[in-house]
Amino acid sequence: MKKTFFAALLAAFASITLSAQEFGTSYFLDNNLYSYRINPAIPAEKNFAGVIISNVNLSFGSNAGISSYLYPKQGGNGLVTGLHSSVSAEQFLGNLPKDSRLDQVLNENLVAVGFWTKNAFHNIEINVKEDVFAGLPRDLFELAKVGSRSLPYDISATNLSAKSYLEVAYGYTRKISDKWSVGGRAKFLMGLAAGNTLVDRGLVTVNGDQLSYDMSAKLRLSSNFISAGYRSEDPSIFDFSAFKLGFDNISPCGWGGAVDLGVTYKPIKGLVISFSAIDLGCIAWTYNIVGVCNGSDTFTGETVKSDGSLKGDLDKFIKNIENLANFKSTGQSETSVDMLSCTLNLGARYYMPFYERLSVGLLTSFKIDKFNPSWCARLGATVTPLDWLSITGNYGRSSYCWTYGGAISVNAANLNFVVGYEGYSGVVSDVKVADILSPLATPLGSFQNMLKLGVNVTFGPRHNDFKSVGTSKIHGRKAS
Repeated sequence: MKKTFFAALLAAFASITLSAQEFGTSYFLDNNLYSYRINPAIPAEKNFAGVIISNVNLSFGSNAGISSYLYPKQGGNGLVTGLHSSVSAEQFLGNLPKDSRLDQVLNENLVAVGFWTKNAFHNIEINVKEDVFAGLPRDLFELAKVGSRSLPYDISATNLSAKSYLEVAYGYTRKISDKWSVGGRAKFLMGLAAGNTLVDRGLVTVNGDQLSYDMSAKLRLSSNFISAGYRSEDPSIFDFSAFKLGFDNISPCGWGGAVDLGVTYKPIKGLVISFSAIDLGCIAWTYNIVGVCNGSDTFTGETVKSDGSLKGDLDKFIKNIENLANFKSTGQSETSVDMLSCTLNLGARYYMPFYERLSVGLLTSFKIDKFNPSWCARLGATVTPLDWLSITGNYGRSSYCWTYGGAISVNAANLNFVVGYEGYSGVVSDVKVADILSPLATPLGSFQNMLKLGVNVTFGPRHNDFKSVGTSKIHGRKAS
């Protein structure tokens, strides 16, 4: 299947990995080594070191599940897409949100070290972070489904973006009084690859096989291992099927920096309030491949008839989009300073006076992003029956759906192991999307999922004292 400008962008980053936010449920754990990821004012309870699998966070979510796009085939087994003639336009389009959104985030720790000095906790990390986001307006699917009509389709705000960068971070946490602790992390960022496609203005009219558009859109790629391809009939227009990957030059293509800032406050015994701002910063990218699609044009669109299979339906949809993908190379590079997605966290935990190893808490998170803002609020409860064992569960609401989460952290015998899940998938179904893909357990409705895994070596004394009800966990060393 020939790549469109959508598929080309995603495929370019598939060579790296999937697609930076932290596992929110870990905020409620009492012996979480990476608590400073949520708030740099919260230190780890022990010295630790880890590599590769020390702290892996993978999330993916969408406001529309597979049931919005696939339907049972009439008179037989199997599935067809909403583009198939057996599915009415009203049924297909009625199941789609105004803007379909999909995001994938990977935050993987390559190397991490955390250690205590006399009065402070320090952490050093090297991480790989990757984000992929797709935002597709409903009119884009209606264009492929309905075709000819009198009113134009509005595909403005069609947006694809992806970025991958290396992060080197140093963090510092210190208690400044019996009630206050502060912390911060400084981050040096090295861009590995980035790309984005945004349609600022997109009006498309279809009259029979005549397709007219009035469009303003830009495509940008920042990568030293992707070379552009061009159409033979017009060498100034990109041909995404001719884009090539080569790893002769894998030098950085962006540089930047960021900071995390955090504070905790203990107004009364047992209650700890937390506030933090994560990833306040930017990366200056050098986009070496830049294309624009501006102005108006009318031409005879090439059509593809579906053979009734999923692949045939997808071919039809892809061809409709390809007819609009006339990105003309500017022949020049472009430098752009792009802000990171910043996350604000506000939380509180209360340790029960009748059993200080039991606590309840609230965490609200707001992701500030120009194209994909989101939020999540969750209530959690934690029990830490032993110093080395902490178990937590929570329930809440995100931008996509209601969520639940849980995690367990074991910190014994100089080894820390943590595993957790948060989100919601609802009803899932094994779906074979195309001939080249195996059946996958796919959510039928909107979903949000995050997985966490971590294995670290720990050493040194614990900085944990439940007799002071959360003081050590938030404010530092065990009282003498």
